[in-house]
Amino acid sequence: MRRVNINRAAIVTMLFLLTGLFGSNSLLAASRQVLILHDSSGDFGHIGKENAIMLENLLGHFDADITVTPVSSYTSGLIGNNDATFYIGSTFDEESYLGEGSAEQQNYRNFIKDAATTGKPITWIQHNLTSMIKHWDPAWGAASFSEKTGIKHLGFVSAPTGPAFNRVKYKGVELDKGVTWATPGNPPADGCVPESTNEASGEAETGGAKEIRFACANGLETIDISDPSLAEVIATASTTLQADVGDHEYITRSGNFWFIGDIPFTFLSAEDRYLAFADVLHDILGTGVEHDQSPTALLRLEDVSAGINPAIFKTQLEFLDKENIPFSIAAVPAYEDPNARDPLSAGVARSLKLPQSEVAKIIEPYYQKGLASIVAHGYTHQYSNVENPFSGISGKDWEFFRVQKNPNNASELQFIGPVAEDSADWAKERMCKTEDLLRQANFKAFAWETPHYLASKQDYQTIKELYPVHYGRTAYFTPENPGTPINQLFPYVIDKDSYGYRQIPENIGNIQRTPREGFRVATPEDLIRAAEKMTVVRDGIASFYYHPFLDTEDLGKTITGIKELGYTFKAPCSLSPAGCPDPSAEVSSSPQCTGAANSDDGGGSSGFLWLLLMAGIRLIIPKQTNA
Repeated sequence: MRRVNINRAAIVTMLFLLTGLFGSNSLLAASRQVLILHDSSGDFGHIGKENAIMLENLLGHFDADITVTPVSSYTSGLIGNNDATFYIGSTFDEESYLGEGSAEQQNYRNFIKDAATTGKPITWIQHNLTSMIKHWDPAWGAASFSEKTGIKHLGFVSAPTGPAFNRVKYKGVELDKGVTWATPGNPPADGCVPESTNEASGEAETGGAKEIRFACANGLETIDISDPSLAEVIATASTTLQADVGDHEYITRSGNFWFIGDIPFTFLSAEDRYLAFADVLHDILGTGVEHDQSPTALLRLEDVSAGINPAIFKTQLEFLDKENIPFSIAAVPAYEDPNARDPLSAGVARSLKLPQSEVAKIIEPYYQKGLASIVAHGYTHQYSNVENPFSGISGKDWEFFRVQKNPNNASELQFIGPVAEDSADWAKERMCKTEDLLRQANFKAFAWETPHYLASKQDYQTIKELYPVHYGRTAYFTPENPGTPINQLFPYVIDKDSYGYRQIPENIGNIQRTPREGFRVATPEDLIRAAEKMTVVRDGIASFYYHPFLDTEDLGKTITGIKELGYTFKAPCSLSPAGCPDPSAEVSSSPQCTGAANSDDGGGSSGFLWLLLMAGIRLIIPKQTNA
């Protein structure tokens, strides 16, 4: 067993603002120029671009102008023209796919030369160090790659022929490495290794089988430190699946050269090595000064519409008021249950609007005092009168994307594509109706949240004109693989993602006592543990959501546990560039939303049951559960 010593030198920078020297044009630090190069060859060449998008999004936390291009299109000198470069080696032996003597091959070799000789930060992610070693020129500053960097490349290992690395240790905290949950015998992807056939969640019973953990990104490009005076280990990888493997280097630094042993975006999660990579970006980009602020926590009440149980919701708001916890409300302004599937509908189809509803009246005093802020959570959060794929009830189904159940596997969902009506005009009209109903209720949303975190690229780009801030996880797409969404969570605020949004994160999930088939139970302890892992990230935010049909017991446990970790709950709207809307100000329509087609009269057919409720007749209704 090898022992790896971790020695991280603190990187301290000082910024002097020269005021008065140039009048009103004070000298300020310019944006960093960052280059992302990625592989693009082979049957899975599209993976390089997908990972580049996720890296670009993470770098959006920093003040950076980002250029993304395939490494085969590299031009000599480009690394020197940027302040930092990242190379994503997603294709094993990328160079072998480039024609002998081709322009692409020469571009690749020009990249290797520039990467080997630059004095600027360069981060090499996963594969193809072998190409640099093979083409090494002693004129590049040393007789070999190893002599210059103090790093010896050993090779790529993965299950089943080698160790399956499923953990990363960073700052003394153990993180998962590409671990996800699924039912035994039904791995999420080829190559996933069950951590233990007996290591069940102990909580989730789905289809008669407990969920277990699978190590799905267990490969590692292994290296050794041949000269500790030149290289240091920042994070280590290990395995719980085999004995006597020991710790291996995961993140390594040699001067301006950084090496990451795998692609940290693969099977990422709230407790993943992705957090270590996100934090190390501070050091790579030279912003690694220690941050003094206490870590921030955020709370969002999810799927709030006129159709929810107002009594339970009121209890939640009273509890948060008593605890002085600021929160946001993900408002669905038009509730629909066209097939009378909601237990609260008592067998009668309902169509309810938020203005003048009892739920809006419950929200209003907390909105006025600034404790509650509003997020536009779609228009109906469901699609038409069909199961998409569950029930057609607002809050349960997708709104912007067609989804169906796999007829051969009830726990698997199939994402078909955007809804038939999808277009820029359709998305804009829908969200303008959302804005109009919120305006009628005297609420102004500071951000929007995609229903179930999925819409088309066109929808995202269009709605950004109305809501430039998005709160939650987001789906991204590539031209090479447009039918497969890339869903990404963020550990901190992203000032500008690849769509141009400011992203306020949600990243540690939600309480799930009765999950759908194929999903695991999530308890307060799970969310608290994820929040603890998040503390390794400078600027990190622990952000979760909570459904309005749950009692306050789990809510209180989660809030208390997160606060005990040193987090401070802040108003989510305070992270918007515009700050929190003034609750006393008149709410007006956005310039983008004009014309009758974008307005909603706030009415809607609600059925006989709703007439009884409006008349003040109390009905005994069953408690809502998470369908």
